[in-house]
Amino acid sequence: MAEKKKQSFTDMMKSPIIAAISSPKRLDEAMDSKCSIAFLMMGDVMSLPNYVKACNRRE
Repeated sequence: MAEKKKQSFTDMMKSPIIAAISSPKRLDEAMDSKCSIAFLMMGDVMSLPNYVKACNRRE
């Protein structure tokens, strides 16, 4: 867990812009951008895991 936290901080320092994603269309746009951190502002308990998987596929 500590390694993941260090990686996240390092990623944030490399690209300080955080994509605020509020719709599925914006998710696609964010995945095509250079942002390495995403803030999901959409979804519910049932749909959120699918959005997270979509974000992780980019890596």
